[in-house]
Amino acid sequence: MAQRGLNPPPSGALLLADSAGGAFDRAADLAAVFERRGRAVRVLAADNTGAQSLRRHLLDAQPAALLHCFGDRAARTGCLASLGTGIPVVVSLDCPPSGLTRAVLRRARFVIAASHDLANRCGPETVLVIPNAVDTDRFRPGGEGRERVRSELGVAGAFAWLCGEDTASPREIEILLRAFARSGGRADAILVLAGWATQDSVRALADELGVAARVRFNPAAGIAELMAAADAYVSPARVHCPVVELPRAASSGLPVAATMSGGNSEAVLDGWSGFLAPPGSPEALGDVMDRIESMSAGERTRMGLAGRAYCMAVNGADHIARRWEKLYLESLPQSAPSHWLRANDA
Repeated sequence: MAQRGLNPPPSGALLLADSAGGAFDRAADLAAVFERRGRAVRVLAADNTGAQSLRRHLLDAQPAALLHCFGDRAARTGCLASLGTGIPVVVSLDCPPSGLTRAVLRRARFVIAASHDLANRCGPETVLVIPNAVDTDRFRPGGEGRERVRSELGVAGAFAWLCGEDTASPREIEILLRAFARSGGRADAILVLAGWATQDSVRALADELGVAARVRFNPAAGIAELMAAADAYVSPARVHCPVVELPRAASSGLPVAATMSGGNSEAVLDGWSGFLAPPGSPEALGDVMDRIESMSAGERTRMGLAGRAYCMAVNGADHIARRWEKLYLESLPQSAPSHWLRANDA
């Protein structure tokens, strides 16, 4: 049996993330920033990784100095796998933890919420708030591909709304379609639904409401391209979870119409970078969509740039990465930091 002392020294952070709900994308985005800053980091999907398999990743040929878990399942697996390893665990939550996860969170060195609203809902386990990181170079206004994507979507010359939340519930989708049907600021408005809304029932409702010809389902372009091509972003979310697409939309220079739930008021400055409506009301959401549609192009541009400036200050990737690096250092034993922060120390 190989002796622990003969293995390579702990080096790098292992990021374990749920595949559902965008957790894996958030982990991958953060890992990309870490790598750009010269940090050693790996990303692993939690869905196909049990506690025993994860222990091998933590201890064997590429031992980890720290485990950072994104999402409910990743938190449970990571906390259990780290038992007896001496490897510190940091947990990122985007929604209140389930009962099973809450039971093992005491194993985590830090439990982090993505918004103050969520921190209040998660209870005493949460000790700090760090917003989701946004790559403001990737999510930026316009770009060379804007007109190409708009042409592919069939929205050239029209007003294009985008909603790219793949976790939207059937009720939220219904609210969005009804809100879109009643907003009348622009007769040429198009709604682009990315990542979901393939169900026959959704298409049937769009047809019933008379908007089927103005709805685009699941375009092939990626979310950053779609945001660059859109004119505004809309979120019907009713749940108390931060929606990472809102700061991404703000970074892309899009005015935002959203609900007052899930810490959205921390991502959207009501009346400044977008408008917020009470959750669960198609009428209220339709009204704020109508306000944005009725604005002049110059007013929408100013609103979008205000949102981008706010996002860069709050969610900028390098800024958020530095906060995580500081937290990692506080989590690691005194002998470990040099193994992880081995280059480009900030």
